[in-house]
Amino acid sequence: MLVNKMQAYSFEEIIQILLASDDISFMDSLCFYTRDADDEISRLTKVFLDDYPDEDDDGDDLFSDFVLDNDLELFFYGEQFIDVITNLKEQGKTLNVDLIISACNYYLENDSFLDV
Repeated sequence: MLVNKMQAYSFEEIIQILLASDDISFMDSLCFYTRDADDEISRLTKVFLDDYPDEDDDGDDLFSDFVLDNDLELFFYGEQFIDVITNLKEQGKTLNVDLIISACNYYLENDSFLDV
């Protein structure tokens, strides 16, 4: 894995790490957490990576102690992030930080992929 769980990263740092990697499938098992879940993503948006929440018998999310102790909110599922990247690649786009941020914001607002 190229990133550490429970460590602060800017969204730009995460993207730069992923752009330098040939395989981003490890993101599939992680989620993005932040204190600013209602804000639009920017290069400086501070995020933490941690495992997906567990689910209790009633279907409610059970977050890790790290997420709870640091007052974090689920921001983006790793699987969604990979889907956004994959969609951009399938459109034949050259990936860069600004394009990925725009596509992620579009996805969060519209629950749909950005056509570029």
